[in-house]
Amino acid sequence: MGIDPLDQEGEDQEKEQIKMFNDKFASFADKVWFLEQQNRVLETKWCLLQEQSATSKASTNDLKPFFESYTSCLRAHLDRLLSERHQLDGAQCRARCRLLWRNMRGSE
Repeated sequence: MGIDPLDQEGEDQEKEQIKMFNDKFASFADKVWFLEQQNRVLETKWCLLQEQSATSKASTNDLKPFFESYTSCLRAHLDRLLSERHQLDGAQCRARCRLLWRNMRGSE
């Protein structure tokens, strides 16, 4: 029994779709890593500023709203990225399931 060209085309499309999801997931992972690095840098800067303000008797209350706002923006961005990741994970899983199903049907 030969392979139906339409089935082969569908499998090729699904493989490309999985590749696309993998690429998007890798991009997402890079973004998360970058944000984590930014967060570490900000934490270090925040500690240094707190030390400086303690030695210069400046009030940290002046900087606190600024950093709270900035970290809030970073958290919102991270939440959006996590939501995007969740969507990509679901789509990638569905594409893999379809590919497995086709492979199982083709081997019967």
